[in-house]
Amino acid sequence: MGCGSDVQGGAEVAELSRQSFALEATRGEVMIYSDSMASGWSESHWGSTVDSAAIATVHRGKNAISVTFDEASAGLALVSSSAIDASTYDTVRFWIHGGASGGQDVSLLLRDGAGNFGSPVPISVPADTWKRVDIPLRALGTPAQIKEIRWIEQGGGVQPTFYLDQVSLVRKGELVIFDDAIAPDWNDWSSWDTTASISTDSSSTPAQSGTKSLSVTFDDAWAGLVLRTSPPVSASAFDVVRFWIRGDALGVQDVSLELRDGAGVYGPGVPVSAPGSTWTEIVIPLRDLGNPSQITGLRLKDTGGGSHTTFYLDQISFGQQKELMVYDDALARSWGEGESWRTTLNMAATYPGQDPDDDAKCIGVTFTAGLGGGVLTTPVPIDARRYDTLRFWINGGTTGGQQLNFYVRNGAGEAGRSVRVNPVPANWWTRIDIPITALGSPTRITSLVWREISGASQPTFYLDRIAFVRDGYPEPLATPVVGGEAVIYDDALRTGWQSWSWGTAVNTASTSPVPADGARAISARFDSKWGALALYAADAAPIDTSLYDHLRFWVHGGSVNHQNIEVFLRGVRNPDDDPNEKTDDFYDGNAIPISAQVKANQWTMVEIPIATMVTSSMGTPAVVAGVIWQDAAGTGGPGSPTFYVDRVSFVRKSAPPAMTAPTLAVNVAAGIRSISPDIYGINGHIEESDAAVLRLPVRRWGGNAVSRYNYTNNATNAGADWYFKNMSRSTSADAFVLQNERTKFVDQGELVHTKTLMTVPLIGWVAKDAEACSFPEASFGPQQSHDSNGCGNGVRAADGTPILLDIPKPPVNETPTSVRAETIFVKGWIEHLVRQHGTAAEGGVEYYNLDNEPGLWHDTHRDVHPAPVEYADYEKLTSMYAKAIKEVDRTAKTLGPVAWGWNEYFYSALDQQCPASNPDCAWWEDPQDRKKYQNKPLVQWYLEQMKKLQDADPESTRFLDYLDLHYYPEAKGLARRPAGAPSTQALRLRSTRSLWDTYYVDESWINEPIRLIPRMRKWVDQSYPGTKLAITEYNFGALDHINGALTQADVLGIFGREGLDLATLWWYSDENQPSFNLTHPAAFAFRMYRNYDGAQNGFGDISVQATSSSHERLSVYAARRSTDNALTLMVINKTGLPLTSPLDLSGFTPSGNAKVYRYGEANLNAIVNVPDVPVSNTGFTATYPANSITLLVIPGA
Repeated sequence: MGCGSDVQGGAEVAELSRQSFALEATRGEVMIYSDSMASGWSESHWGSTVDSAAIATVHRGKNAISVTFDEASAGLALVSSSAIDASTYDTVRFWIHGGASGGQDVSLLLRDGAGNFGSPVPISVPADTWKRVDIPLRALGTPAQIKEIRWIEQGGGVQPTFYLDQVSLVRKGELVIFDDAIAPDWNDWSSWDTTASISTDSSSTPAQSGTKSLSVTFDDAWAGLVLRTSPPVSASAFDVVRFWIRGDALGVQDVSLELRDGAGVYGPGVPVSAPGSTWTEIVIPLRDLGNPSQITGLRLKDTGGGSHTTFYLDQISFGQQKELMVYDDALARSWGEGESWRTTLNMAATYPGQDPDDDAKCIGVTFTAGLGGGVLTTPVPIDARRYDTLRFWINGGTTGGQQLNFYVRNGAGEAGRSVRVNPVPANWWTRIDIPITALGSPTRITSLVWREISGASQPTFYLDRIAFVRDGYPEPLATPVVGGEAVIYDDALRTGWQSWSWGTAVNTASTSPVPADGARAISARFDSKWGALALYAADAAPIDTSLYDHLRFWVHGGSVNHQNIEVFLRGVRNPDDDPNEKTDDFYDGNAIPISAQVKANQWTMVEIPIATMVTSSMGTPAVVAGVIWQDAAGTGGPGSPTFYVDRVSFVRKSAPPAMTAPTLAVNVAAGIRSISPDIYGINGHIEESDAAVLRLPVRRWGGNAVSRYNYTNNATNAGADWYFKNMSRSTSADAFVLQNERTKFVDQGELVHTKTLMTVPLIGWVAKDAEACSFPEASFGPQQSHDSNGCGNGVRAADGTPILLDIPKPPVNETPTSVRAETIFVKGWIEHLVRQHGTAAEGGVEYYNLDNEPGLWHDTHRDVHPAPVEYADYEKLTSMYAKAIKEVDRTAKTLGPVAWGWNEYFYSALDQQCPASNPDCAWWEDPQDRKKYQNKPLVQWYLEQMKKLQDADPESTRFLDYLDLHYYPEAKGLARRPAGAPSTQALRLRSTRSLWDTYYVDESWINEPIRLIPRMRKWVDQSYPGTKLAITEYNFGALDHINGALTQADVLGIFGREGLDLATLWWYSDENQPSFNLTHPAAFAFRMYRNYDGAQNGFGDISVQATSSSHERLSVYAARRSTDNALTLMVINKTGLPLTSPLDLSGFTPSGNAKVYRYGEANLNAIVNVPDVPVSNTGFTATYPANSITLLVIPGA
């Protein structure tokens, strides 16, 4: 942002504006082969010798595929068990190596779901090197589905061995036309239209990328390069055409680019120029080229009427663009000033006080009279559906305080919804992000309008970097700049806000008198004494008042002057008052009289400092759920006058404080608590070598697929997760159990000193074989989905109703898939494990999960357990099976109830059922099962029963050792999801507060403080003291992204500081997240705590007090290491800016400088040992790079 980049107090904001917004090349990828075939894929070949685990020549990992064609027409096919929907992808990608010779005659083709083959595409195979090959699906025939990918021999005989690796289907978000060669589905038509000559032999001029470029010589005036394709390319997936160009010493001039549409008509040309003897990237929006819906060609032609020296092109493609810029130093092509009124716009302003040598520009806006408007317009409408946000930067100049609205006009020139821009701070650049939906969700936008709303002229303010933004693209994280206003009512109540008024007639869409702003206002009449107009955040996040300093609204007295009204805020309940109950308690703030401002026949703006309205009982900072206007005199009743309210919002009037870096403090003598190593555990299979690198303390064998595991036949049934079908554990998705039972799993753990957490079935049924399924279509008819063997999902295709099975009662002991498994079965299994590995005390299995998520059995395993679990079931099953475990191994530890999430913490599955006639009933208002047990939350009641069980045992055996709850954040786009948009990434980083923060209101349907670990501890302290705390499944998402690494590092720090005893990350692969990989960013978060230097050194084991003045931006965790008395500090910078922060140190005497180890976005492949930091007895100051995790190891005296 050139204009104002050096203004006082705005340095950090200016730095944010200079971040790169580079387009990530690959939008999504599904791997088919990487070391081995992906699940659901297999290999087939003919006339060939194929080794799919070759180790001699490998691109990445341990293995590759070696292929030797032994005869003509030989081939290799990678075959999917079910046809893949090709609409999700646009490219087949693989790496190929030609061995010593190269040059093999190989082509690629696809077979679709109907068995039809597409067009073969020849492949250029290099010698002695790996080459990435990307082939667009449209070059392969644009199949609707993909069943096979084939490499076929095309030379008519034996071919030397070549190698393949990293085979995948990719959505690149681009269509390549030239990259070393013209794409297979594009052709050179220049000789038909012009006399241009073309050669792809550019050996004398280096290519911009790869080995070849496209050389172009215009032999005659008005000549042109023409590339065409058929069938037409749909332009809907692309924003820009992008290419690189290089000329001779004089450069390239008098050339323009045009696109040919589906009807064969060329659109408007855009001039292209480049400096001499250097490669220049050209990016032209399609909208500037006529916005064609289809593309059949492009033409680069001479516009000067003379011949040109040869120039070169490379990397020609259609692609996507994160930002569509409207203004950045100058207006973008096709944009201009519209019909502004009472306003002057200076398109080349320089902000006063800016460095005089900086000639960058911005827009100066001066409202010369009240209610003026500044307009930018374009004759080519913006397709607003392609973007999420309208973004601009604003600065109030030397005065600040301007009051304005922003809105857009659609393709018909109609104004959309207005959005208030907070009074603009002086000398401060603020980034304003307005969701397109907040502007009325227009489909086309032709104008942007900034409108004055105070009714008077305003001093000049400044705008810069105005752009439409697609938030779905990754961008560096940064501390968000708050726009300064949270609107509750503006023409209508904002989403999630409702009128909960009492004793008052309310109309939230009143049009008379004319509203203060917009088209509608709220009318209210007190019909009863002490009536009130009450607006509540019923389904919206409450207002965090730390972000604002005033409540603002407009009020109109109707025909009566000075009505006796007072206003107060209603805060959410203080969670510490009643941690066990979900209640609707609220705390009211101070009532503020406004009768003086309620004037007859006129609108008056009222601004009340929030500090005067809140009380200490509302928390610090206060969190507000309601705004209430009440009859202050108790005189309401028939004939009471009507008053009106409009434009209700919380605002920050003062300029935001300068964004100084947070201050950190560590007191080694306070907050002392042991850190359990078991908090660094992981679910599932991990290679022994990887477990050793992580110093993995514990790993869990759990999940839905193990509730019905049968150790006698090594079979299980994953229930609804996979068509209620039995499967062998040696051929299932987690095939690491290659021997009977889970012996191999335990053996692997023993080899690397990793403890085992095993899951035992309490559900009462286990798989009887490895083939049967509960709902075969041959027996039950067509179902909504089925696997390749005709096993259905148990839901009828015709009407969507579930298929119900009769569950047999004793003495019948089997169903179509399962056999009964009672306590004698579990005892037999534990006895076998003890024989194989010893007791827990002897190094055998240490932990046993008491099944998995019983609150979901009636859904996940409804074929054997259709009845929802009740409170009594938890007590009965735990007492039976935990006793069976302890009878065999008294030293083993048990974990329960293994609840799935928030609802199961408080209610049984039976509580949560609704009748078929009312499937959306408010079951929580009258939980029938819970009411039988003193209305106690399920977990609290469960702990009480476990204590009674121990008290009643003659030997006082503890049958429950750990309270175990699962936790997946419920906010949209987080758990087990990719990194997502920047807003989602920021939400992910905030969401870790739900593990501990009393005042963090969860940003999901839960909409109240969770503070999970303190809540668990309080339940234990009250109901069963001495029980340890475990979270055996959790996942905050983005494990393969730096955002996930930052979040995971924060989570592990919280676990240690808050005193959790055991945790295992859920890291199984699925369609949304990768399987465990030691090179993934989240794995590096674990390595920072467990083995940061590769020499088995880790974070300390005794937590001490560490605080940050802004946990949201810079977290810090501290621990002493008992082995050498070193102090270890983990500092996590969650922002997109480097932060230089002082750290105050007390209670510790250092004996040397701090060793510093760092992982971050600057290097995602390694933990880096960076220069030491000097440390004094009182602390130090250090800089933490953007999006980074830093470990400081300070030796003790």
